[in-house]
Amino acid sequence: MINKSRSPIYGTMIRSGINRGSRLAGRITNTILSVDNRCILYILLIVRMLLCGIGNKDRGDDGFGSYIVENIQESDCLRKIDCTLFPENYLNKMVSENPDLIIFLDAVKRQGSQTVLLKDEEILKNSPISVSTHNLPFSAIYQFLKANTQAEIWFLGVKPGSFEKMSAATKTVANKIINTLNSLDKQKNLNILKTYETLFTTLR
Repeated sequence: MINKSRSPIYGTMIRSGINRGSRLAGRITNTILSVDNRCILYILLIVRMLLCGIGNKDRGDDGFGSYIVENIQESDCLRKIDCTLFPENYLNKMVSENPDLIIFLDAVKRQGSQTVLLKDEEILKNSPISVSTHNLPFSAIYQFLKANTQAEIWFLGVKPGSFEKMSAATKTVANKIINTLNSLDKQKNLNILKTYETLFTTLR
């Protein structure tokens, strides 16, 4: 049972997932669904997920995103791109994958907890600052993808501990993410709600 008042994802879906839910619903039914049911259907259906790793593998923890995509097992539902230092060069490829969900993975400058998981508007409000050098601010990348896809966009960042070699703490976080996503994919559980709640719990 989805607790609509408590689920962090449900509120986002009500605001932004109705059209997306309608398109996904068309895959399995011709029934006209209510707005509420379309949103629920959207977050429970298996999605096509695209992981985009950002960073420099030669700078220790800055290779966090690339390390994850290198070790993810691709499938029809789980796709990946190693964007290295230039995610802006891969925007057309991201669009061509026709994803339902895009997750960016990067090392970021931040205070507080080691990890951060932002979804859609939270990305613009919190403005993640990568430790790598990008030609475009992440907000511009976000806005381009929102204009050219119907995908949800998340940002998963880690606070780096070392630029000499990947630290044990960062590798532990990365391996948890890899194991979580590979496991959800194999279990046919790669949907919006399950993915968010599993990652959120895993990274706490």
